[in-house]
Amino acid sequence: MPLDSDMWAVASGAAELFPARAQLSKFPSVLYHYTSMDVLEKITNSRQIWTTNINYLNDTSEYIHARAFIERVLAKRISDDKALRDVVETRIRNLPIVRDRELYLMSLSEVGDSLSQWRGYCSRGRGVAIGFLPKSLKDAANKVALAAALVKCAYTSKEKERSIRLIDEYLGMVKASIERVEFKGTEADADPFLEIMFYQHGMEFKDASFKEEKEWRLVLDYDLAKVKPMRHFRMGLSTLVPYLKVDVGEDYHRTYIKEVVIGPNPQPESAQKSVKMLLREHGLDTVVTGSQIPYRMW
Repeated sequence: MPLDSDMWAVASGAAELFPARAQLSKFPSVLYHYTSMDVLEKITNSRQIWTTNINYLNDTSEYIHARAFIERVLAKRISDDKALRDVVETRIRNLPIVRDRELYLMSLSEVGDSLSQWRGYCSRGRGVAIGFLPKSLKDAANKVALAAALVKCAYTSKEKERSIRLIDEYLGMVKASIERVEFKGTEADADPFLEIMFYQHGMEFKDASFKEEKEWRLVLDYDLAKVKPMRHFRMGLSTLVPYLKVDVGEDYHRTYIKEVVIGPNPQPESAQKSVKMLLREHGLDTVVTGSQIPYRMW
């Protein structure tokens, strides 16, 4: 059962969904990236940030989590319609791996002093939370990617269902096509809508147990048929990890870092003083504060 023009239009809408949804989200005044002092020095010295290929993140279960959630929503919607259920289930079974797109991202948080994030993402006694101005980050990313967005992660079922609101329109189109054309259960038509939904929401949906992190993601989306990113590679635990360098540039380097929070540290005053010196050396007028969490990480 070939996809008609209306179905392709819905799929195209899904392709643009995450940038559009990001525009509707009101950005916090600052978004924090938890890392080490060494990385802070590299960012300020190079005026670059790094975004990592989504397939090489530490937590590879996010795509599986997103797919399982979307499949549950679909199953609920189609449970009372056998013909529709047969078509959708066949397409899910035959869904190919998306090979012509690459997503790169940088993790950020609304919270600048979080115990779980100091413990999970920072070196002991050397952690910092770099507070970026969201618009500056997004504008810089737009210069190197076909599409870039700041996306707020969804944790609750309500948030996730709101994000996949095009599913009902998609199912309506499928049902209308079934009524016009005989469907054979062995057919495996390309279904760009489902491909895009599973792929993009893999970078947005997170388990509710991580809700306190209040994560946002700077996402760079590449259509490899149109342009290939300038990839770099670093050594991971057991593989090379592809990443992109995003040049912040002269337009933003004096304002893109709004604040730096020094994590739990054995020498808090000296740490703050040295970070202030680093930032001033690079012409950054940035507020430097210390964590208020009484926790020893050294």
